[in-house]
Amino acid sequence: AAEREGIPKEHLKFVSTAGLKAGGISIHHGKTWHGSKKNKSKTNPRRGLGLHFVPAQVRFTKEAHKSKLWRSYLQQHTNNNGNNNDFDPSTIP
Repeated sequence: AAEREGIPKEHLKFVSTAGLKAGGISIHHGKTWHGSKKNKSKTNPRRGLGLHFVPAQVRFTKEAHKSKLWRSYLQQHTNNNGNNNDFDPSTIP
């Protein structure tokens, strides 16, 4: 993902969770690039739970609609007039 975004490999710090056992947990900052290799098991699906804490004063920009994570939330909370109290009006030209 970092390569796709044009971030050189030498600018990255790699940390491994290879010792993480089944049922383990990884907690990281929301801006941390993270991922895992393909699940090779044919019988044990990988499950994950993501919790995102967002301060109450945060407002979404119009770019938030591009995010798979936030798109459905924004669609559900936008009224018929296209208004959403979670948007920062200063970001909309």
